[in-house]
Amino acid sequence: MRHVGFEDDSAQGYTKSEDVNGLEWELFSAMEQDRRIVDTYGVAIRPAES
Repeated sequence: MRHVGFEDDSAQGYTKSEDVNGLEWELFSAMEQDRRIVDTYGVAIRPAES
């Protein structure tokens, strides 16, 4: 395992830190996750909200 990610809709944007063992911890909202997926792959994982 190289990283752990937590989706939290109260999170502001995206944060990443590293613990003493070198494991990356990520905290992000669902909207930020979707934005990053679209930026990388061009397709959202779920339909856009109206």
